[in-house]
Amino acid sequence: MPYNISPRFLEKLAVHISKNFLNLPGVRVPLILGIHGRKGEGKTFQCQLVFEKMGFEPVSISGGELESPDAGDPSRLIRLRYREASEQIKVRGEMCALFINDLDAGAGRFDAGTQ
Repeated sequence: MPYNISPRFLEKLAVHISKNFLNLPGVRVPLILGIHGRKGEGKTFQCQLVFEKMGFEPVSISGGELESPDAGDPSRLIRLRYREASEQIKVRGEMCALFINDLDAGAGRFDAGTQ
């Protein structure tokens, strides 16, 4: 069964990813694209459909994987996965992206009660 990808979502995500692979003199492209919304709106599913349509499999991290009692573990994991994505691009010549799903689960909430 074919799934419908929101054309606006497809355009924004595909353009962001593509711009990061172009070498445009004098143009700085943000490395990070944050997608937010309420639970169950299909953010992850739509991203997966876009990645599939663009013909690559991202390197993924779940926000829950970033939870750790050791302060350095989350950043170490991100660096490891980032290198994995870099290798896929540089060594294999394939397009790739680092996809952090449910970042709020690992990063926690930031409000007046957060230290």
